[in-house]
Order: sequence, then C-alpha cells, then structure tokens
Amino acid sequence: MPRRHSSLVNQITVASLAVAIIMGLTATSAFASSAPVAAAGGYFTCASDLTGKATCWGRTDKAQTSAPSTKFTSLTAGYSHACGLTVAGLAGCWGDSTAGRTIPPAGVSFAELSAGGANTCGVAADGTLSCFGDNTVKQSTPPAGQFDHVASGFDNACAIGVDRSISCWGDNARGQSTPPAGAFTAIALGDGIGCAVRSLGSIACWGTGSSVISSTIPSGRFTVLSVGGDHACAVRTDGAISCWGGNAYGQTAAPSGTFTSITTGIAHSCAVRVSGAVACWGGNAYGQKTVPVAAASTLVAADADPVDFGDVTISRRSAALSITLTNRSPSFLLETLQPGTSTLSGSAAADFTILSDGCSGKTLAPGQACAIRVQMTPSALGNRAASLSIPLNTLAGSLSVPLSAVGMIAPTGPTGATGATGATGATGATGATGGKGATGGTILSGTTAPTGGSDGDWFFRSDTGVLYGPKARGVWPSTGTSLVGDKGDKGDKGATGATGGKGATGDTGATGATGGKGATGAAGAKGDTGATGATGGKGATGAAGAKGDTGDKGAKGVSGSVMLTGTTAPTGGVDGDYFFRTDTKVIYGPKVGGAWPSAGTSIVGDAGAKGAKGDTGATGAPGPKGDTGAPGTGSKVICKNTAAAKSKCALYFPSYAWAVEGSKAASVAAFAVRHGSHIVARGRVRLSNSRQAKVSVRPRLRRGTYSVTVRLASGQRIVWSMKIK
Repeated sequence: MPRRHSSLVNQITVASLAVAIIMGLTATSAFASSAPVAAAGGYFTCASDLTGKATCWGRTDKAQTSAPSTKFTSLTAGYSHACGLTVAGLAGCWGDSTAGRTIPPAGVSFAELSAGGANTCGVAADGTLSCFGDNTVKQSTPPAGQFDHVASGFDNACAIGVDRSISCWGDNARGQSTPPAGAFTAIALGDGIGCAVRSLGSIACWGTGSSVISSTIPSGRFTVLSVGGDHACAVRTDGAISCWGGNAYGQTAAPSGTFTSITTGIAHSCAVRVSGAVACWGGNAYGQKTVPVAAASTLVAADADPVDFGDVTISRRSAALSITLTNRSPSFLLETLQPGTSTLSGSAAADFTILSDGCSGKTLAPGQACAIRVQMTPSALGNRAASLSIPLNTLAGSLSVPLSAVGMIAPTGPTGATGATGATGATGATGATGGKGATGGTILSGTTAPTGGSDGDWFFRSDTGVLYGPKARGVWPSTGTSLVGDKGDKGDKGATGATGGKGATGDTGATGATGGKGATGAAGAKGDTGATGATGGKGATGAAGAKGDTGDKGAKGVSGSVMLTGTTAPTGGVDGDYFFRTDTKVIYGPKVGGAWPSAGTSIVGDAGAKGAKGDTGATGAPGPKGDTGAPGTGSKVICKNTAAAKSKCALYFPSYAWAVEGSKAASVAAFAVRHGSHIVARGRVRLSNSRQAKVSVRPRLRRGTYSVTVRLASGQRIVWSMKIK
C-alpha cells in the first residue's frame, strides 16, 4: 500500500481511548460517559463531555470533524475518520469512508474500538476481535481467541489477550507485527512501530518505523500511552505526562499537571486532565490543537435537581419552587459558569411560569449557586410535564431540568366522628387572606327562552331586552328583568284651533212705504225729498261658522332606551341607549350628548367568601413496591502467594440478579480498581444472577484500601470500597 506520508497518527488505542474511561466520576445523565474523553486523529481532534456529546475540530476535508449527535461513551480517531461507542456498545463512525472503514458490522456489540490508517478494529462484547475497512495486507483479518484490548496502526493491528500477551496481524515489512514476549496492560500503534506498557509499568517498543521513538523511551512506571507520527506520549502512575521522539512542532512539550488519558496525532498531542478539561499542544496547521472554549473548560460544570410540584388543584397557582443551579467545577480550576436566560418547553409548558431568573447573566465561581423560581397552574387533570432549559458555557451548551406536577380536583373525605369538645383555646392568629373567589357567572345571549349554561350564569334575550338569571340548581327562572326603558308619557293635548271666520252679513231690511202724493201746489219750488224710511230691523245672526281645523298632533314621547351588545368598547346607538359588553360583563350607559361614558358597571358578582376547609381525605392506598436495591458489597480479592502466581489475584463479584439488565441471565460489564487517584487494574467481567463471577487481576494488589467501579451494559455504575489486608 503506497505511503501518503512518512509517519502516521497513533490510532487512538486502548491506552488513550477506551482505557481513558476512568470509573468513579459522577455522570450527568443515564447516557453519560464515565469521564470526558479525547481522540487525536491525523490532523484533527475529537472530544466528548460527560453527557456523551462529541465535538471535533481541525482538518475537515473528509468530514472527519462532522460528529453525529449520538451519545458516546468512548471515542477513537484514525488518519481521516473517527468512531465512537454508545452505551449499548454499538459503533458509530464518520469521516473518510473509503474501503468501508466507517461501516461497522451489523449487530455486533463492542467493548472497545480503535481506528487506524484505513481500517477499524474492535473487541466485541464476547471477547472476540472484529475489524472492518481496508484489508489489502490482511490488517482487517484478526486471529481467533479472547482479547481485552486492541490497537490499529497504519497497516497492521495488535491486541492484548486475556493472558496479557500481544498478538499482531497485517503488514510486517518493518517488524511492526512482531511484538516482544511478556505480559502487557496497554498498547498503541503508529506507522511501522508499536509500543506497549508491561505489567510492571515499563514501556517496550518494536518495529523500525520510527527510530527516534524506539531509541529514546523514558524510564519509569506508566499506565497508558499513545504513538503519533514520529513521537509518543504516556501517562505516569502519578498522572504526569512524558513525551519523547520528534519535536519539530512542539508535540513532545507536554504541559504540567495531572492527567487521566493521552492521545497523539501526526504532529500534535492532547490529554484530559483529572478535572475533565482537554489540553492540546504541538502542530496546529489545521487548528487541530486549538481546543474550543467550552471543551477547554471543565466538562463537569453544573447540576440542578428535577422539580416536582406534586398535586395541584386545576386553575389554582402552586407554591413557588426554586431550582438551584450550582457550579460543580473543582475550586482549584477557577472555572466560572455563565448561565443564559432560561426558557420553558414541553407538552405542558404553558402551565409553568418563570417568576424570577436569578441565574441569567451571572458568573458563578466553583461552588457558587443561583436560583430560578418557578410556579405552575395546571390547566387539566393528570400529569403535567415541561423542561426548564438553562443555556450554559459548557461543551453540552445547556442544562435541561425536568418539571412535573399532577393536576387534580381534591376529593372531600368522609366526615369524621365528632370529637369531644376541647377546652377553649387561645384566640388563633388571624388567618391568611382567603383565596380569590370563584369567577362570576357567564352572560349568555339569544332570541329564545334561556337555555344551556351552568348554575350562576345569566341569559340576555336580545329580541325582548330581558335579562334572566342567575341559573340555580340547573333551572332558569321563568321571568327576567327587562332592560328596555318604560314607554314614554302620552303627548300633551293639542292647542285650541283658530277662531272661525266672521259670519255673512244679514239681509237688508224691507223698504219703508212710499209717502202720499202732495197736493198739487202752485208751481212752486220743487218739494223736498221725502225722508228716508226707517232702517229695517237687524237681520237674524248668521249660522255658526264651520269648525276650525284640528291642531297639530303633539310631539311623540321619548322612546325607552335600547340595550346594545358587543365585545368591544361601546359604539353606535343614540342618546339614552345602553351597551352590554359580553366579554367583560360590564354595562355602559346611558349615552348622553352623543357620547358613551368611559366607565361602566360590572354585573359580575363579588368574589365569594373562601369555602370552609374540606375534611381530611381518606388515607391513600399503599405506594408501589420500591425498586430493587443496589448490589451488596460482598466482593473480595484473593491473592495467591504461590511461586507460580506471585502477581496474580482473583476478584470475585457476588451473585446478583441485576435488575437493570432486564430479563438477561448474564451481562458483560467493565470494571476498574483504583488506589487513590490511580487505576491499578481494569478489565471486563461476565456477571450472572446464579453464581459468583471471577476474574484475574494483575498486578497483585498490595495492602490498603481500594475502590471498585463496575459499569453495566445498561450504563448504570456501581461503586464500592475494598480493603486488602
């Protein structure tokens, strides 16, 4: 297979990945890793926090930094691809998929994975080996047998068997597949070279791929190691890091401090501190050593307990509860926690209210805390659930706090027997102010007789202007109150008609009789004209004139007021009208001078007095049986002091029906034995509910107190102390 470069990244071995699972750190969720892990690839780096969320940075040409959202318990990185293991042991890979190096076999559960130059190998849950990817030089054809750890190199792979010996396969042109004899606990491969930690802690290397590595191996006792392009690094038993080999990019200039794991790339190195912080050094051509801010800070940042409001009566506010957010970073790290503004989400988020957020914008030093006060008002019966999301400056990005309550209508218990009259007690303190009275009745409307509604409701018949109510015992009253004004008074009597015209003039009286003819006088002067006859008597009074026209009709009395309705401010109508606002139950009026009054009169009754306290409810039924308790602490270690087994101890795990394993009769679990802050032994054990499980432990445990941590396949961790006398 042609070489793409003169040396290759360490393929993230047991030492720097799977063995980097340090038991005993508190996880933040059921899917959490046991400890933060880091994996350096060719020119990129990946790390996961305690929630199992992976973040990658550096070279991106093969999508090797595009980690999925899956939660992982361990990580491994090759030249241009990476993989992780879920809590169920399933492999998930991303990046360069050439030759199927990112396509794990279906249905295989792994206990450990190691990504190489062009392939990936792993230890299955049953202890056998399984590889996938390029097989040009048989690097993906592992031997049969039982193994504990595996490491993939550029063109070969090696594994540590249950007897602690090393087996290798694949290319051997440079002796990289010819390991030394002996017992080993950790292994790492590079390009044409391999290194491993012997049972007593010293380091041995083989292969001619990098003389600068094999010729400058440091002395001392080590626990884990990693091989890069032309350099290697290892963690000493005291947690300090030693690096050796080429240093053209500062890749061997390790920082001081105490670390739990180490991983190396082509020309850079990274390690996880005991605090969970990731530190990187060396080459940075693609930003592979520039750790994101969140990953550089402590990964065990904060916690907050779930909040249960218990039983709360529907439409009644609960007591306000506080959610305390605490910065759990070790004090010596001086890592601050910076919460953002909290939000609510979930199916019943509307039932919960954030009364005050005392965390938003705060900067919390290690050990400091802040509080967020939340109240809830259930809108329905049954379980009500939501989540309070608190943005954080951590790799996870936020913390989700479950909120729960049960909406209920409190039943009234049976009346208890009347107790004997007690002595008159002292006057009690003034009771708390009664709760808000029940909401006033609803006003319904229509053009028929009242119908529907509940007790206490009112009904306005809009065609007759009559208001009925309140409804009582399910029955509407037969009569209501008319809101239409009384009929106007009768108009005043019309004015007297005008006087009739003057009657016609009476007939002229008869002409008086003509005087006698005078004697013929001498022709004398003409006699005088006889006197005018007397005027006739006055004629009779003329008939009465015709009746005068009837006077104009008086003006119409003012009509009674009209009741208008609506759900807005009063509008329309004429002076004297009233307006009933059906949504607020307020009557406005009368309208005067073309204007409605700005305020009205509510017809909703005053709040009722607080009801008497109900009798104590009956005692509830017994709760369900509690979960099965944690396993007992009956483990023991027996160290055989025979000449043939001076360094061999047997660790016995007690028989226990592991409830969390479901119906399985047995389960493979990982265990670690720690003395102080150092892991002195680790491995896998097949647990059974019918007999004790036994596994060999090397090196021999000395007198003292140890802690044993077991991680079940379900993700549950069990920790106990053990004393060797």
